Amino acid sequence: MVRGARALVRLLGGLVLGLLTILLLLHHQASPRVVVGGAGNTLSTILVFDGRVIVLGSGSTSNDSVELADRTTLPWQRPYDLLIVPAWDTDQVTGAIGFVERRAVRSVIVAGSPNNDPAWTILERMATARGLRFSLLTDPFVVPLGNESVLEVFPRQDVLLACLRVGVVRISLVDVATQAEYADPCGRAAAVVAFRQGVRLGAPLVLRPEPRRATDLAPVAPYEIQLGRGERVELRIANGELRVPLATLVSLPESTPIAP
Repeated sequence: MVRGARALVRLLGGLVLGLLTILLLLHHQASPRVVVGGAGNTLSTILVFDGRVIVLGSGSTSNDSVELADRTTLPWQRPYDLLIVPAWDTDQVTGAIGFVERRAVRSVIVAGSPNNDPAWTILERMATARGLRFSLLTDPFVVPLGNESVLEVFPRQDVLLACLRVGVVRISLVDVATQAEYADPCGRAAAVVAFRQGVRLGAPLVLRPEPRRATDLAPVAPYEIQLGRGERVELRIANGELRVPLATLVSLPESTPIAP
């Protein structure tokens, strides 16, 4: 009788602990999050907003970006709502195919005008065969994220520009191959996610791939975050503030002038 009572107490205790764990996870997932990670030779960004999961940039490998999304979310948040693939970069088809093969997303948008590489046809056919929604959008479009949050995407032939607006907080997301100057898609962003090295946008914080060569362009920003393959950082947005893990910040060299 006593053993039965003890077993019941342990069972109830386990149920309560499990329920508390789920509630904590739900609370952790509630606030808007932007997770940026290294996916091959580029970055990938996972947006988790109001129960929706949007992936921007599929990476140049078949697994890195999918695994980044899986580590960022909970099992019941899969498959993800949307994958946005920059059309200017054929390399990112590899990462997109990784999502499609696993049926890890419901919809795929190719942003911009892809070239004649057969990889794009393969991606479309695979998505259609698996019952996924596949769209090719060449004009600017908006993805509503709920709670006064939107993702504005501006496709171009040589670059993908996007602006994440969460209340007063703005984050620019830029995927470009050349070291050229582009207008900030947010106008005045609190942070810039540079999917490649060659981005010249002024912002207090720049997130970029880990430098591999001495010729890699150093961003003009007081702080930066460098991410290698498989590494990630989580940004949280709450009460009009962008919250960044302090340990991930890297100050620029002292020789780099910073305007007051």
